[in-house]
Amino acid sequence: MRYKEFVRVFEDYVNTQKPLREYKSIKQAQQQIIKTLSGLQADNQEHAKILDKIYKIINTDNIGGKMDQALIPPQTDEKLAEPAKQKIRQDITQLISNLDSNYANINKLLKRLKAGGIVDIKQLAQPINSFSNVFGDELGSQLFTAMSNYGVGIKQKGPGEFGFAMLSNQIQLADGEGDLQMKGVGKVELKAARGSAGGRIGYGGMSQQQKRQVLDKYAQQIPVTIKNINPAGSLGIVPFLQALYQDTGNNPKLRQTIIKELIGPDLGKFANPVVTAAKGMDVGKVLDTYIVQNFEWYRARDNFDALLLVSFPNKKTAMIRNAKDILALKQSGHISSTSISAIPTKAGAGREQWAQLSLTKAGI
Repeated sequence: MRYKEFVRVFEDYVNTQKPLREYKSIKQAQQQIIKTLSGLQADNQEHAKILDKIYKIINTDNIGGKMDQALIPPQTDEKLAEPAKQKIRQDITQLISNLDSNYANINKLLKRLKAGGIVDIKQLAQPINSFSNVFGDELGSQLFTAMSNYGVGIKQKGPGEFGFAMLSNQIQLADGEGDLQMKGVGKVELKAARGSAGGRIGYGGMSQQQKRQVLDKYAQQIPVTIKNINPAGSLGIVPFLQALYQDTGNNPKLRQTIIKELIGPDLGKFANPVVTAAKGMDVGKVLDTYIVQNFEWYRARDNFDALLLVSFPNKKTAMIRNAKDILALKQSGHISSTSISAIPTKAGAGREQWAQLSLTKAGI
């Protein structure tokens, strides 16, 4: 296999030069190859890349063995059978081989892996950070990104979970429910986005019909709210609150009653602070309280210590441990619109009433 790869790399080079004539003997071909390679200059950037690729191909067996050995320490904390670990190391070795980098940088990466992993736990534990800080350099970021989809579906694991666990001896795949166990943090729920939209912090709840029935009970008292429901029968949380305040400005008790009936079955006791906030006239405060209580409900339900957000497109991470963290991310622009629906679409019932946390392109 490595000789086929050698031929491919070599052909990539010679195709940019004068075409080779068909050789009459393998010895003639050997001499032509040696002559061509001897013309490559190490101080020429393009030539250096070709030489580096050829070096890696020639030393495939040696490099592959070094990769396998380097990947053992990050796996020491995993409760997996040895054959499973070996298969994972083989797969990661292939991913590393495919990274766009030179031998020297790959060697540095292997040294870091052999020392325990490439994930800087202290950096990952920060409220907001970049891949380059968390994984140490661009090559580490590339490897984690290459592993974004690795292991998805195995033991109900999602994107990024195997990447974190297999690249650090301080992060484990969690047993049973939950995503990861992280040293110094505890049980971590991971929401990793491979696209622009992040994961939602919740599941289940009232249907569109059930929520519409709540509002229809008060239709004569909240005409603006009813009018704002779109043709598909759904209504976003922001236009809902704006219309409801317009309808009930001087009647906070009515407003609180409607909100309690609308979100109480979903949030349970965590709806109470939202209802209390609705007594005042600050729509923004009601929305922020909803997001915070949504987070608290989710944490209580799934029993985790921290929520870790990852955006592969924007190469960012965010560690949320409390209400202060989530509001700080929202206020600093690191979390975009939470896409909450007061009334979900028919297809989105059980999802759309929960906040969607998507990391933006905002700089660190």
